[in-house]
Amino acid sequence: MKIAPFGLKSKITLVFTLLFCFFQVCSSTILAIDYGTGFSKNSIIGPRTPLDVVLSQDSKRKDVSGIMIRPHVKDDIERGYGSNLLNFQLRFPHYVNIGLKRLLTDVSTYQSINPGVIIEDEDIIIKGKDFEVKYTFQELMAMDFNHIIHNANQQFGADKNKVAISGVNLGIDDLVLSVPRYFNQSQRMKLNDIVEISDFKQNLGFVDDNLATGISYIAKNHVKLENDTEDHFIVYDLGQGSLKVSLLTTLKNSSAILNKDEIVALNLELNGYGFNDHLGGDVFTLELRDLMMNKFLDKNTKYKKSTLLNNAKFLNKLTQSAEKCKLVLSANNEYKIFIESLIDDVDFKTSITRQEFENLIMSKYTEALIKPLDDALKSTTLFNRTDISLQNISSIILTGGSTRVPFVQQALVDYLGDDYYTLLSKSVNSDESVSSGLAIRGVKLENTFKFKQNINIIDKAINNYTVVENQSDFNLPIFAFGDVINDNKKVNFSLSEGQQNFSISLHENDQALKNYKIMFGNLKKCKTIDSNSSLELSFSINKSGIFSINKAHMICNQTSERVYDVEIDKYFIEPPMTGAELKKSQRVIKQLNEKDQQKVIIAEAMNLFESKLYESRSLLEGYESNTDIPKDLIEQLEAKINEHLEWLDYESDGCTLKEIEDKHMDISDKIRHINHYELSLKTPLDLSEFNGMVEALNSWLDDQDNVFEEQLNAVHERSEKFASLNITGTAWETFMNTPLTTRLITQNSTYYKMKSEIRDEFLPKLLNLLKDFENMDRIEKFNIKLEYMDLIENLEEMNRFLSDLFKYRLRYLDTVIVKKERQLLREYEKAKMEKVKELGLKDKNGNSVEDMMEKAHKRAEERERLEEEEFMKNTDGYDKENTEEEIELDEL
Repeated sequence: MKIAPFGLKSKITLVFTLLFCFFQVCSSTILAIDYGTGFSKNSIIGPRTPLDVVLSQDSKRKDVSGIMIRPHVKDDIERGYGSNLLNFQLRFPHYVNIGLKRLLTDVSTYQSINPGVIIEDEDIIIKGKDFEVKYTFQELMAMDFNHIIHNANQQFGADKNKVAISGVNLGIDDLVLSVPRYFNQSQRMKLNDIVEISDFKQNLGFVDDNLATGISYIAKNHVKLENDTEDHFIVYDLGQGSLKVSLLTTLKNSSAILNKDEIVALNLELNGYGFNDHLGGDVFTLELRDLMMNKFLDKNTKYKKSTLLNNAKFLNKLTQSAEKCKLVLSANNEYKIFIESLIDDVDFKTSITRQEFENLIMSKYTEALIKPLDDALKSTTLFNRTDISLQNISSIILTGGSTRVPFVQQALVDYLGDDYYTLLSKSVNSDESVSSGLAIRGVKLENTFKFKQNINIIDKAINNYTVVENQSDFNLPIFAFGDVINDNKKVNFSLSEGQQNFSISLHENDQALKNYKIMFGNLKKCKTIDSNSSLELSFSINKSGIFSINKAHMICNQTSERVYDVEIDKYFIEPPMTGAELKKSQRVIKQLNEKDQQKVIIAEAMNLFESKLYESRSLLEGYESNTDIPKDLIEQLEAKINEHLEWLDYESDGCTLKEIEDKHMDISDKIRHINHYELSLKTPLDLSEFNGMVEALNSWLDDQDNVFEEQLNAVHERSEKFASLNITGTAWETFMNTPLTTRLITQNSTYYKMKSEIRDEFLPKLLNLLKDFENMDRIEKFNIKLEYMDLIENLEEMNRFLSDLFKYRLRYLDTVIVKKERQLLREYEKAKMEKVKELGLKDKNGNSVEDMMEKAHKRAEERERLEEEEFMKNTDGYDKENTEEEIELDEL
């Protein structure tokens, strides 16, 4: 294919083509997940979806974080999510995991909140009667993520009625996830694994939750900001699992060039940080639980504390009561407690006052509540901002559910004193500020559509990142505390004469993270390495906060060559999952999702079957009053109804969909036979009727030859185009060899079998009836007519099948043609892209047209891949796993 000369007209055409292509693919919908220790709060935003909250299954604006996973019938697994977990936890304490996020930070508190759960080397053990299964906590969190994705798809997806069985969505393209700034490299890598197991291919990155709150705050209050004047405020976030304090600076940039529909440009910068990753609402709850336990022991001296601490149901009842007590005491001075059958049918009744609660925690936690705030103010010097102090702060924003505890607010008032306590503000929704700010940030990271406020984030490191060269003791600083992240830094390393390789290790706060070994054996331009040679490495902290090397160049004899032969040890001190482990976990979750979908289908079928049985009972009364209907037909129906009702009550657990469908069909057939018999009483069953049957069946058989001719003509119309594209084979061969779904294969087999039965069995039977018509009794004639009526119903279904099969095969043939045309178009676009690269075209905002084209092409290719996979995935013998080659890198 020739490329036209690239003149001015071609440039204009190209730009318009690019803009059209660009905005066509920019239809991404973003899911923002604020996965907290206690609850998840999730938002969604897109070009056609205004910022909105993803509701839980019971229509609440937040959902309990966690999962129930327990043995069911036989070796099956039952899963549960959301607010039901609290009830499940009282019934099945060994199988309910609440606050899975704690397994990244604080395993001991996690076990206190989930006393019955069995943990072994970070694996959750599920023990059934005859089997035992292990799940990693990454798998359990990924299952909860899938549940969130499912809720979002049900509420906002392209097909709200379809059950989403995996993280590959119906209408949601991208994910953005909130993560505390203090999370280290190991924790971030584990979160990366969880997102990948969830099967979300487009991860926009991790966003600091306090920055997300800051975005939500300034998006709401930007009109109050002065142009080109800094405003400093603090986000004080006390959630269920941790305390995080960020000092943020915002600037309204009056000179910024705004895009269409943008109304303001804002900068948001991190300039101070403090945290406590063990202090949160759960700590207060456990303190109240201990207080309640001591009160119980005072009244029931026969129990020992050690015994109670080993009783999971007792602890869970007490924990839930303590959580409710904490919430009530935030608004009241006293809470009266009554727990029926707390243990061994012993009821528990007591009361706790707010003063008791505050006396319990005041001495232990006042300093811990204040220190992160103090650290955030003092750390400004490390962020190179010595000009910020409490006097410059305009507001201290309280967020996180635990800031509602009066003692927490009073501790802050006492620390701030009379001069500054008025800075405390509740100007954001303490539950939803992170998820809404997260969604807005996702728009900026996705960068394919615009939010009305252009908020530019300047995020900074709170750790020191260094490298150690060739096992030396010297740490070379790369990114220091306070440096901007999502940035690249290049460092040149000197080499010695004849050096064959280069080893380097990456460190976070002096802890070794990752080793790289760069081999020089395959260099082409650098024949020899001498003392003038050097290695240039490009280091980065990416949008998810991961520190790594992303580029390597060899410099020698004033030439530059990228080093391609790089062996990388990708394993951290706490290693992330390997590629094989990730795929295995994806398969495990996919299988469970498919089983759950099947359970939903079976439950719906069971309900329909039960309704059918009770409907049939009502019909029986009418049949019994009709003396013309043979008694044995009525008795057979009654016996089957009773038999199936008993099966539903006692034997239906663990049944298959086919069992239900067969039983449903059995009842339906018996009712249809009675209805047909009633109808036959009103019809003459004469010779002309049966002659009509013979004529109708012969006509149907003749029609089949006509259908084949029509298909041949439709394929012939495409043959010329098929051949002109040089596609292997002929159009008819491609049409006939279309990969079929299991359903179509089964129906195809049924069609040919039925066609043979009509021609070779039923028609001869009809002809024999006609020969001896007068000697046949009415029941025999009726049975043949009944058989004919069943056959006619099936023939109508077969006609629909033939139409579906023809359309399916024709669509596949058209897909093959379009795919070939797209391939040729991509080759042409690739040539144009090379020309664009050569010209260095940019849009009005200075963005590279080449990058825009590449992004558009990648999205188009991904969409084509998903379309083809959607077509192929239900075809017989299709196995996605076998279409991908697994490549594992060896460890150093």
